[in-house]
Amino acid sequence: MPGSGQEQININNIMFKNNPYINELLDENSDAKELDWNDFYNTRVFIKSLPAVERCYFAKPRYKNIVYLNPKSQVAHLHLTKNGFVEMTEDVTGYTHGVIKDKELKGLNVRNVVKLFEEKGIKLPENNELEATIQAADKWIQQKQGILDCAMYKIIERGGNRIGPRRAFLFAKEFGRSIDVPMMYTVDRSDPGLRLFMNEYIKAGVLNI
Repeated sequence: MPGSGQEQININNIMFKNNPYINELLDENSDAKELDWNDFYNTRVFIKSLPAVERCYFAKPRYKNIVYLNPKSQVAHLHLTKNGFVEMTEDVTGYTHGVIKDKELKGLNVRNVVKLFEEKGIKLPENNELEATIQAADKWIQQKQGILDCAMYKIIERGGNRIGPRRAFLFAKEFGRSIDVPMMYTVDRSDPGLRLFMNEYIKAGVLNI
């Protein structure tokens, strides 16, 4: 990558420069300020540092432990892990008249179960709990992504037209958000570090392909 090792350290540690939140926590001469940002602060550390009431918003979605294919009959159903994998099923063989057997579904993710039903031409009832638990998980994920996007824009706003985009860029890489968003705010041509920042963006884009 173009640039010296010192330049790399500087762009990683842009999170520390003129950051009132970090400065309140660390002494000006703290050795922690010489650390690479990725070593010092990452997704896991960030989430663990939040109060419990806020940390819950970043938890992984939990799937229902029992979902009925037809809630009205409450016969054919699947037992799921919290991550949405089938532990066991009951009466799916009878419900599908043998087209899909119970043993076929064990270990499958719920999304693959729905795909299998579609491939076999078996239509699920509109109010089935299988698709409902997937939709609930998707909404939870969308909410978490929305919170992260809002945080990224706030980082840009508070950091100004030079430091803000750099901090947001590191945030985007760490939390899986779009690195294109921070680059929309890097048009300050008088910025002496602009070329290095652009190189970091290009490098990150290539790695994500």
